[in-house]
Amino acid sequence: PARGKTEAAVAPFLAQFVSGEVLLPRIIYATPTQTLLYSMVRRFEGYLEALSQACGSFAAWREKLSPVAEHGLDVDPQYLVPRFTVSTYDVVAYAWTARRTIPWRPFTTRGALISSLVVFDEAHLVQDSYTYSQRVFVKLVETMARPGIPIVIMSATLPNKFVEELE
Repeated sequence: PARGKTEAAVAPFLAQFVSGEVLLPRIIYATPTQTLLYSMVRRFEGYLEALSQACGSFAAWREKLSPVAEHGLDVDPQYLVPRFTVSTYDVVAYAWTARRTIPWRPFTTRGALISSLVVFDEAHLVQDSYTYSQRVFVKLVETMARPGIPIVIMSATLPNKFVEELE
C-alpha cells in the first residue's frame, strides 16, 4: 500500500511554523471528491493536535492552522484564504480562472493561490473515457505553474499518458 505521500507534502509546510521561518503562509490541499476532502480535514486535525502536544512552539499556531473545508457549496466561503484550506479540484480551478475579488477585503482568490503551496492529491481519479478531464487538469497546472506557484501532484499510480502530458 502507498504510504507517506500526504505527510511528505504537508510536513514541510507545518515544519516552517515550528522553525519560525515561514516562507509559504498557506497550503491548499485539493482532493477530487468531497468525501476525500472531509476525510483529509479529520486527518490534518489529528496531525495538528499531535504537533501541538509535541512541540510547544507550535501551539501558538494551532488555531490559525486549523484546516478549513471548502467545496463550492459553502454558505460562507473563505475563498481559499485560510492558512490551511482543504478543497476540491473544481474549487481550485474555478478560483484560478474566475479572477474574483473577495467582498470583505482587497484580495483575490488568485492571490490566495499565488501565496500557497498547492497540493493535488489522488490525481489518478481525474479521468474520463475521452481524457478530457486529464487535458483540462494539465492546462490548469500549466497556467498555475507559470507565475511560480509551488504545486505538488500526488497519486499512487498515474497512467503513462497523463505523466507525459504533465511533463
